[in-house]
Amino acid sequence: MPTEILLLIVLAVAAMVLSGAVHEWAHAFTAWKLGDDTAARQGRLTLNPTSHVDPVGTLLFPAIGAAIGGFLFGWARPVPFSPIRFNRNVTMRQGTLLVAAAGPLSNVVLAALCCALLRIISLAGGGSSVWDNPTVGAFGMLLAAMIWLNVVLALFNLLPVPPLDGDKVLRSIVGERNAFVRFTEQYQLACLLLVFFIGIRLLAGPVMALMGLLLDLFGARADFAAVWPL
Repeated sequence: MPTEILLLIVLAVAAMVLSGAVHEWAHAFTAWKLGDDTAARQGRLTLNPTSHVDPVGTLLFPAIGAAIGGFLFGWARPVPFSPIRFNRNVTMRQGTLLVAAAGPLSNVVLAALCCALLRIISLAGGGSSVWDNPTVGAFGMLLAAMIWLNVVLALFNLLPVPPLDGDKVLRSIVGERNAFVRFTEQYQLACLLLVFFIGIRLLAGPVMALMGLLLDLFGARADFAAVWPL
C-alpha cells in the first residue's frame, strides 16, 4: 500500500475517532445538564474515544473511504437519552431539541478550533514553510482532515431523516404528527439510503461554503491548502 494512502487512512480514522467522541459527548453533556443522567450512567459522559467508538462507523468506514478516494465520513455509537428525565424548567420537546442540536454544534466548534490552531502553528513557525517539517506537516494534515470531517458531520447530521439529529430537531419543532415526519419514520431505511447516496452530493456546496467561512474567519485558507493533499 502506498505511503500516501496509508497516511490518509490513519488521518481519517484518527479524525473520526476524535470528532465522534466530541459529538457524542456533547449530546451526553447537554442531556446531563438538563437533568437526564442516562448517558452518564452508561459511561458515555466522557471525551474518552473508546466509550464512543463504533467498529464499523468510526474505524472501518473512514478507513475504506480514505483508501478509495479520500472520502472522509463516519459515525460514532449513538448516545441514549430520556426526555422524560429532563428538568421541569424545560419541556421534553425543548430538551430534545437542545440535546439533538448539541452534536452538530460541537462539530462546528471543533472545526473552528482546528482552523484557529492551524493558523496559530503557521504564525508561530514563521509562515507556510513550517508545514515542510514532516512531523508538523502530519499534524497539520490531521487538523485539515478534522476541519473537513467536522463540517461534513455537522451538516449531514442536521438532515431531517431518522436516526440523524436533524430528525429529532424537526420533531421538536413541528411535532410527531407532521406528515413529513411520519413519512420519514415509515420509510426510514429508504430515506436514510437516499440521503446517504444523494444528500452528501447535495451538501457539497454548503460544506465548501461553511468550511471556507471558518477558514477565512481565522485566515487559515492558505494553510489548509498547504497541508491538505487532495
